[in-house]
Amino acid sequence: MYKKSIKREYEQATNKKELTILIAEYFGMNPRSVQCNWFSGFYEVPEKHQGKVIDLMQDYNYKKQNN
Repeated sequence: MYKKSIKREYEQATNKKELTILIAEYFGMNPRSVQCNWFSGFYEVPEKHQGKVIDLMQDYNYKKQNN
């Protein structure tokens, strides 16, 4: 269920690097780890973080579209 939403939001992001850094900073992770482990190919975000990741992505995309 969340995997499709995460993939859709990630694909809509105009600046994927900036989005990845935002998410990494929120979770206290290395941006490269987020990119390689969460968003490369299979979109395998840990279940406990999926809801917040979607919230962050939607907020990011909304702000970018309305600027």
